[in-house]
Amino acid sequence: MNYLNDSLPYYPGLADRLRPFFALSYPAPTPHNTNLFPQWTHYGKGPLDVCFVLTWVIIFSVFREVAMAYILGPIARRILYGPKEVSPKSSNANGVRNGLASHEPSKREQARRDRQVTRFSEQGFIFIYYVVSWSFGMYIYANSPWAPFNPQEFFRGYPHTPLPAPLKFYYLAQLAEWFHQVIILNIEARRKDHWQMFSHHIITIILMITSYISNFTRVGSMILLLMDFCDFVFPVAKMFRYVGFDTAKDVAFVFFLISWFITRHVLFGAVIYSVYRDLPILVPYRWSPSTGLYLSRNAHIGFITLLVALQALLLLWFYMIVVVALRVVSGQGAEDVRSDEEDE
Repeated sequence: MNYLNDSLPYYPGLADRLRPFFALSYPAPTPHNTNLFPQWTHYGKGPLDVCFVLTWVIIFSVFREVAMAYILGPIARRILYGPKEVSPKSSNANGVRNGLASHEPSKREQARRDRQVTRFSEQGFIFIYYVVSWSFGMYIYANSPWAPFNPQEFFRGYPHTPLPAPLKFYYLAQLAEWFHQVIILNIEARRKDHWQMFSHHIITIILMITSYISNFTRVGSMILLLMDFCDFVFPVAKMFRYVGFDTAKDVAFVFFLISWFITRHVLFGAVIYSVYRDLPILVPYRWSPSTGLYLSRNAHIGFITLLVALQALLLLWFYMIVVVALRVVSGQGAEDVRSDEEDE
């Protein structure tokens, strides 16, 4: 005998309640005129997206700790100290290691070694994350109508909703990592440019959230792609520094300097100009959230203001980078004046 009654209200079970934390929410029909990933499932947007972001904040936090402790830390120790790491409580059986007389490392020396390993591991995680995120961003870019660089396609056909699965996942995962970076920035020892970094993270998060809600994810994904390239090049230079590969460090730094200027000032500047010029031409000012339209004159001005503020901060950092480049040219070597050393 069937006691189930289809007329009874449906109460979601545990799996249904947990699904938003592990899967994209709000599946929707694929727009018939979409020119970005028409073969993928499309999704709308809503409050449940916060659950997905929270899950990825936790995933990034756990992965960072595991990678630093069991992968990157051992790699750093092996490079710095050889196959058998020198213990602070043991002496060198051969009497000589790396050209130095055998002796038990002082507390200061051991602290310096531990700091090198920690810094190498931190930069290693950043390198891994941004290589993966930039590669995924390149996959979206390679399948986009704005490749190789047609910025008008950022806005033509607006509003771009619902979103194809790759773009929605990319946006929410990136947002989770930026929140994760804010957490890390405030729990670790403060560095010289703490407030500049904090301001940069907050501006980026505001831009991502507002562009996500207002359906400007296409231009947002391009900005993320441009920013991500330098964010995995620079950690390479730092990792070389921490393990004492000075020549490789300087070469990587020069490559970073060139790539920074091209991606964050030339190309990002072109994106800002397109937002200023092309956006009001292709998208009329109309504020109608019920139809997915979120562009008014004030919203346009606010969007440009945030982008220009981000560019101003990048220019400040570029000035600091040029100072380091001059050190390289003068033979002093590349040292990071931005954020490597904690405040006294």
